[in-house]
Amino acid sequence: MSLQLNTSTYPSFNTKMTDLLKTGQYCGVCICLYQDEAKTIPFTKSNITIMKQKLVRINCTATFKAKNGDIVKPCVDLIFSENLTMTIIDEEDTCWCTLEGILTPSRF
Repeated sequence: MSLQLNTSTYPSFNTKMTDLLKTGQYCGVCICLYQDEAKTIPFTKSNITIMKQKLVRINCTATFKAKNGDIVKPCVDLIFSENLTMTIIDEEDTCWCTLEGILTPSRF
């Protein structure tokens, strides 16, 4: 099942990610981004396609006025393990995502 990724769905996204980790079976979460809800077209921004990338952190930013007077649009920042960052801006980007747990390696 895919979930549209934006600031209004951030709480659901965060809950799904936390639920995966709470199972104790996973040591991390990876994400795939798509242009469509049916997950047929990978989402690309700045020539970067995100498929099964490990998430390190996710931030949600509401609209605010910067010190220089510019209006900052609401967005979701995805930070990945390879120091790669992608910003999904509500008014400009439409994408859906799927989450998958990264299995914890067996010690035995």
